[in-house]
Amino acid sequence: MRNPELEAEILLAPSEEAPYLVYGDWLQTQGHPQGELVQVQHALADKPYEIELLAAEDELMKANTELFFGSVPPQAKIVEPIFAPLETWRTRLHCGNDWSQPWPTKKTWHFGYINSVWKNGFVEALLIDTEKGFNVTSEDAARILSEFLALPAARFVRRIYIGKIRGKVGDLIDAVVEAPCAATVYEFVVHGGDDEFLFDGTLNAEKLWQLPKLETAVLFGFEISLGTIDAPGLKHLAVQSKQLQPIALRSIANAVCPALQNLEIWLPIEDDDDKNAGDTDEYAASLEMLLARDDLHLNRLVLYQMKSTILADRACLALAHSPLVRSLEVLDISNGRISEVGAQHLVDAADHFKHLPQFDITAYASEDLAEKMKTLAKDVWLNIRTQEDDDAWMST
Repeated sequence: MRNPELEAEILLAPSEEAPYLVYGDWLQTQGHPQGELVQVQHALADKPYEIELLAAEDELMKANTELFFGSVPPQAKIVEPIFAPLETWRTRLHCGNDWSQPWPTKKTWHFGYINSVWKNGFVEALLIDTEKGFNVTSEDAARILSEFLALPAARFVRRIYIGKIRGKVGDLIDAVVEAPCAATVYEFVVHGGDDEFLFDGTLNAEKLWQLPKLETAVLFGFEISLGTIDAPGLKHLAVQSKQLQPIALRSIANAVCPALQNLEIWLPIEDDDDKNAGDTDEYAASLEMLLARDDLHLNRLVLYQMKSTILADRACLALAHSPLVRSLEVLDISNGRISEVGAQHLVDAADHFKHLPQFDITAYASEDLAEKMKTLAKDVWLNIRTQEDDDAWMST
């Protein structure tokens, strides 16, 4: 049962409550149980511990399981509410959780492999995680997600988290892009791609930029393919790859993201030996291209895991002349192998950084250089390391 005119009003302002309430009123006139759910959950927003309202919500959910959650999947639990802090839902960001808006509730509804947060009678956010389904492939997970997103209650989903999935996480991106909620999703996070579960080892996110209202993308995995990034509304981008390829960094360097505010990139080059020299040069060239852009106005920039001294030092030289630094409030290069050469590049350009409210740095530098680095910005978080420190840490 649908009302395209009222749906269009929601799509114009998916974060506003009023269009949902109007839709809920119409659904009630049609005798549809979702109309009552809209009213109950709207009331719960003001009285989250009202016993009668909680009981009414629980009764509606369990009486209309197939309508709200779909058919019972293999190994599914009966639909049940979970009251717990959503720690596992938080964006997995090296620089903290500032990018992600707080969740509107600590209550989720668990059904099968999907946990969902509801607001005003519709699913606002969901987490899919097939960790406990040992035979569930990424193709299975994509089908489960696609079927869920096709439900009437899921047509306005705004935030999607992908947990531990075996296989190609990109299959799930395809499911989101093809779903009705593609018009409303503004936050997409992949945070479960670790060694044990991301068996395929790749994340193809090239279709993600088709989401018209995308504002936040956090992509964690091994090799990540980004394609052509053209996302006018994108504000927050974190690419957290254990094996970032130069072509992916080039995608970021050429991204069309005029609204971008926060950028985090993991740059996992392990060493500077001859076999990696070509890759190091290609990484450095792409990074220099990014740092030379004067059309981006970032608030926060994180360059993480610069384990190559050559790359780290070239990044410091590029930062010393980068237009991006002008608008930054936080510059974080605290996890890398900056040598005395790179540290000297920063010190030589001290005036370029003095406006920064926060500058996080890890370097292998002398005491004299360290003292000078402490005055680079208003607040410098400086970590001076030695090879002995690394050896001691590795031996523990």
